[in-house]
Amino acid sequence: MKILLLSFFTLVIAFAVKAQVHWSHGAIVLKDATVVVGEMQFQFDVVVFRESTTTRIYPAHQVASFRYYDASSNINRHYLSLADPRFVFPVLRFFEVVTWGEIAVVRRDLHPLLTGTKDDTEYAYFSLKENELVPLKKFKARTYEAMLQRYPMLLRTYVATERLSMNRLCDVIRIIKFYNQQVYVPASMAAL
Repeated sequence: MKILLLSFFTLVIAFAVKAQVHWSHGAIVLKDATVVVGEMQFQFDVVVFRESTTTRIYPAHQVASFRYYDASSNINRHYLSLADPRFVFPVLRFFEVVTWGEIAVVRRDLHPLLTGTKDDTEYAYFSLKENELVPLKKFKARTYEAMLQRYPMLLRTYVATERLSMNRLCDVIRIIKFYNQQVYVPASMAAL
């Protein structure tokens, strides 16, 4: 198994060097809380890190999170290393953070080998609360019901007024963002 992993990582490095893949400046937070800053690129479930003449590979099980500036999309990207719920055994993989909050939304690229512009259908989306990933396809049954425990009237009114659907990804993200705004409103503002 170790030989297979070593071979895989060697191929990733060779591919990166040969293809002249774009390097981005960013930061990696390792599982032991060490922060590494420098040039990196994200390939599958590894981060290839380069400083001067040294290149190191950090697989998902060694990384807590990483972030970098994606110049081609003009966006700061942030990834978390999380156990993928689609596997029976815990497999750590990188998930991109779409929105932060008490309930975050993260996504996983379904076709990491394909490059170029991707639409929403090429990602698997999840809600994340207390390190539990729930597919957004199960939002209404699992996540929304838990949210209603805290703000039943407010959420129902918002969903009805805005005519939001639990079956549309953009609407589900709007509901989660609205919920997170309510959670983080200072108590003094909520009383107004």
